Amino acid sequence: MFFTLPWMLLGLLGLPLLAGIYWLRSRSRPRVVSSLFLWIDQRNPREGGRLIEKIQTPLTFFLELIALAAIALAAALPGFIRPQYARPLVLVLDNSYSMQAGEEKSVRQQAEQALQDEIGRHRYVVRVILAGKDPHLLSAVVRNRDELTQPLQEWTCQAPIASLEASLALASEIGGETARILVLTDHPPTEELKSTAIQWWSLGTPKENLALTAASRDSIDQGTGEQGDRVLLEVTNFSNHPARTHLRLAADKGPTTSPQPLEIAAGAAHRLMLTLPQNAGTLQATLDANDLKIDNEVFLVSPRKRALRVQIALPEGDSQTSLRNLVARALEATGQTVLVDSRPDLLITDRSLEPEGTAHRWEILGGSDPVSYDGPFVLDRNHPLTQGLSLDAVIWSAPKEPAFNSIPVITAGNRILLTDQETITGSHVLQMLFIPELSTLTQSPDWPILVTNLVRWCLTSLPGPGTVNVRLEQPLTVMLSEDALTAPEAVVIAPDKSTHSFPVHGKALELVGRQPGLHQVRIGPMEFQFACNALNSDESNLTGCEPGKWGEWQTSQFYQDQQINLDWVCILVALTCLMLELMILYREGVTGS
Repeated sequence: MFFTLPWMLLGLLGLPLLAGIYWLRSRSRPRVVSSLFLWIDQRNPREGGRLIEKIQTPLTFFLELIALAAIALAAALPGFIRPQYARPLVLVLDNSYSMQAGEEKSVRQQAEQALQDEIGRHRYVVRVILAGKDPHLLSAVVRNRDELTQPLQEWTCQAPIASLEASLALASEIGGETARILVLTDHPPTEELKSTAIQWWSLGTPKENLALTAASRDSIDQGTGEQGDRVLLEVTNFSNHPARTHLRLAADKGPTTSPQPLEIAAGAAHRLMLTLPQNAGTLQATLDANDLKIDNEVFLVSPRKRALRVQIALPEGDSQTSLRNLVARALEATGQTVLVDSRPDLLITDRSLEPEGTAHRWEILGGSDPVSYDGPFVLDRNHPLTQGLSLDAVIWSAPKEPAFNSIPVITAGNRILLTDQETITGSHVLQMLFIPELSTLTQSPDWPILVTNLVRWCLTSLPGPGTVNVRLEQPLTVMLSEDALTAPEAVVIAPDKSTHSFPVHGKALELVGRQPGLHQVRIGPMEFQFACNALNSDESNLTGCEPGKWGEWQTSQFYQDQQINLDWVCILVALTCLMLELMILYREGVTGS
């Protein structure tokens, strides 16, 4: 049995008040009068007074007592669920890492205890959705508290964000019109709940937090002559007053530095730039401990120093403005290439040839009867070559022929200037109609941008990971070497030493880090490690957390259909008692007269 409006049971406080009226009785004081013939009833009234006597308990007292109790119970709307119903419930659990906040007991632990109490009080059939970066429906169906243990083990609270809106949409879809939806999180809803089937429980409290919110590590440009890595770290103070902390840096192959004190203004971020020597190994940066530990530590693996093997098959030229020299200088400026005469990763030529091998080709094709274009140029912004490219105030000269049939990347009106075609081996052939003597492209900032984009794009196709430092659940693409293609599976060892296997299909493999820390990867002869870090300002900011409950299941229509209400029984009992009391009072009045 349950009460829809349990606070209405406060009406039961009227019962002792009624008893007090019958308890507090008074004796009549003597009065001297001249005659009694004008008095209808000469008996002493006993309806009340200031003196205390023995309690009077006539039948009307019990009838009034029962009537008052029945009215209070009816106002609380008592009822019970029909025996054939087990309440369908869909749990939406916030799986983001801000749920780990807490000094003695985390928000997740508090939510787990509240959930077990709710499941223990009612009969439910429960489905569980983990609200991480994407909603994840668990296969287990829970019918009691004991069965809740297994799904809660997957509630790790290590996701970078919680997609609660998408999770609520999924919960409505799988639960149907008759399911209740319970959201457990650490912050209030951002807008009013649209459905009466939703209850939103927030168990978080506002907290101050200092967190590492940005971390990157890149190789120093080889063109500068320096060796080593450049590191950027950002520490943010999520509070309303200045705060102090210490930053500790340690490298695998270097000494641990002494803690560096940091004093950060309220709501401000402190950025630190430093240079690591070559082969310093993995860098670990740590802040002082606080309520949220996951964002107090980051790992940064030294990026792979890969050089793109480039063969330039262009005519020799004595002039510094010859196409060969312009291409060579732009390649040298990237600091990521080495010129070779054989087995290139990228071949730059002025002739159109049949595709051979796995090397990429950049064909710069000239010709006669040139035409110059000053725009407007149309660029495919989804292509890697056009990132940061503008072609503003550029004159581009190209021959009228040939015409291309492959995918256009840059066009001038209806004239195709640059195309991209993928071969059956996975390499790309870029064909560019270009006459450098009549163009200003090579004198504009767009020329080194174009060459740099090309080099970086080609580097992503070399064997190995595209990057070694990622955020939580950020995809990591690994290009497989020829030897790794025959490996049956890829093995990833997570920071908690758990092992995960993934099948190998094709030349590329996509991995996702779901735990912060260092991951070890083995794919046949290929072995490397990558770092995964919790870097999300929204999750580290705990000032917006607030405890509370929003939403009422009892007001929804499906809830009324599943219960048997007993308020009418209480009202019937109250009316019966009042009718009996009226009958008794009427009878006493007639008898007395």
